[in-house]
Amino acid sequence: MKCPSISVIVPVYNCERYIQACLQSLLAQTLQNFELIVVDDASTDRSGEICAAMATTDSRIRLVQLQENSGAGMARNRGMETATGRFLTFVDGDDVALSQNI
Repeated sequence: MKCPSISVIVPVYNCERYIQACLQSLLAQTLQNFELIVVDDASTDRSGEICAAMATTDSRIRLVQLQENSGAGMARNRGMETATGRFLTFVDGDDVALSQNI
């Protein structure tokens, strides 16, 4: 993939009930040139497993797994360190993008 125009950073902590719908809604956007950086903040539920499985199905998903819980702010910072897009945006792990445009 060429350099993405947007890096979407999603900090995740114990969102197993919501994370799949969140990521699917982002992947369904009409804009395709973006990277989806999912930062698992040492979840204790199945969030990390769900994110890892989804990362194998779409090359736009980049998974970062933190070894210990550091909070949403630190997870966002780690996502920014990983980002390669020209622009950044943040989506929480329990959000769903209803619009078809990010």
